[in-house]
Amino acid sequence: MTSHNSLNSLLSGADSANLREISIHAKKLKRLTTKIRSLLDTACGEHCTVANLRDQTLVLQTASPVWVAKLRFQIPALINALKNTSTPVTNIQIKVVPDTKTETTHENISKPQYLSPSTAQLLEGVADDISNSELKSSLLRLSKRIAPDKK
Repeated sequence: MTSHNSLNSLLSGADSANLREISIHAKKLKRLTTKIRSLLDTACGEHCTVANLRDQTLVLQTASPVWVAKLRFQIPALINALKNTSTPVTNIQIKVVPDTKTETTHENISKPQYLSPSTAQLLEGVADDISNSELKSSLLRLSKRIAPDKK
């Protein structure tokens, strides 16, 4: 069976009612996201998406715990604003879903950290006075991390 045939069978078969319900629910969540964002301050609205609505419980998602904290302060106002709408809400849950879209760019790769020559010299002096061989070895390795242009 080709993918074209299997898609047609899904859309026209017994499962088509389920797919239609899912599609309707997804459109409702999208409209609700727009509504919620209009009720929130701009910063919070940009970082918030409606994940689900079930049994008068609205589930919001955001990419960071920082936004969860900020959104929690706005829950009472949201519940009050949605009270007399077609989607009355009695409870709001907020979930953190980390953003997986962020790409590693040249700017967000940490640069190697180097020591100043005086700090390196201080570490060598401390290492000379330590009897623990592992710690002494670690301090001496660390003292070698002087910027290439400072050597």
